[in-house]
Amino acid sequence: MLNARTLKQASQDLGRHVDYKLAPTAWHFAPEPPAGAVTPRTDAWTCMFALMDLVQKGKPVSFSSQTPGCVGAANYLGFNGVPAIAAALYLSGRERLKRDAALATAFYNEVQAIPAQDKYLVFSRLDSLPDETGVEVVNLWVGIAALAALHTLANYDRATNDNVLMPFSSGCQSIWTLPYQEETKDQPKAVAGSLDPTVRRYISEDVISFSAPANRFLEMCNNIEGSFMAP
Repeated sequence: MLNARTLKQASQDLGRHVDYKLAPTAWHFAPEPPAGAVTPRTDAWTCMFALMDLVQKGKPVSFSSQTPGCVGAANYLGFNGVPAIAAALYLSGRERLKRDAALATAFYNEVQAIPAQDKYLVFSRLDSLPDETGVEVVNLWVGIAALAALHTLANYDRATNDNVLMPFSSGCQSIWTLPYQEETKDQPKAVAGSLDPTVRRYISEDVISFSAPANRFLEMCNNIEGSFMAP
């Protein structure tokens, strides 16, 4: 977790070298929802990506155990455990993203989301956050050229060459669950994602997410000088 002031400056510095298709976003925990926050509906399934336009306009979205958006997100965001078999049947039968319910159940069992650290988990534009906000994860929204540059930068300071993950996952896993799980690792990795076909209807076809825990994002930005990105 790092303060938003530091990350906003780092994001601006990085933005001089890569093209953001959408404004960078960020995640933080809070005991109460921020003023003016939007919450997912409780009477209908709501994909968090359907709220992306609001986030981009500066409206934070506040999730909780009571307002996760959908049963999958309740799991991915760390509010509830593995969903009931109905979710696996939906994933395999309705969405057809896994061949059968057994494989869908195995997918959910593998998630292992870290339990939420406060009552609310908030998704916001990074530049809209108060400077003192403790940010856990940063998301960049980029095209293929910027993704290539970020992928290279993520491997610039490492002896290993697999420092960007792109596993099969839900959209919300790729922008929160997976990068948040990387936060406490010795060498945290970034995550390229938002490849879920359900999610793609909500974002432009030329946009992909690149997410990193705040600590790794700052490391990457601090490595710009002297790297291939610098003039």
